[in-house]
Order: sequence, then C-alpha cells, then structure tokens
Amino acid sequence: MELLQEFNNLRDSLPITAALPDESVDKVDIVNQAILQIIFLEDLIKKRYLLNLQTQFNRRRCSRLRRIKVNH
Repeated sequence: MELLQEFNNLRDSLPITAALPDESVDKVDIVNQAILQIIFLEDLIKKRYLLNLQTQFNRRRCSRLRRIKVNH
C-alpha cells in the first residue's frame, strides 16, 4: 500500500506534457519523455521491492539468531 501511495505521489508530480501537446512540441519528444518516466518508475518499484526483500531477510535472520541464542 505504501508503494502504491509513493507511485501515485510520483505520478502526480510528473509534468503532463503528453496530455497538452503543443504544435511546437515534437511527438517524438513526448514519447521519449513518457518512456523516461516509465523507466524511472520501474526503477523506483524495483528498488522498493529489493528494499522490502532485504528488510524481510533481516527480520528472519534476527529472529533465527534470537532463537539460536535462546536455545544455547
């Protein structure tokens, strides 16, 4: 849920050039900007996912270490 909120905040902060095309704006520029925004968002999602995996791993590791310490 937190990732979805972060995604929505980021999406809302991006410039909306594709929605309001100007005659002077090249369609290729609009497409290129959209592609860059998608790549940026994908990168953000991947980093967030990896951070969540690392957090889960650390929690499991700490839990396992506590069990080992208690058992010995």
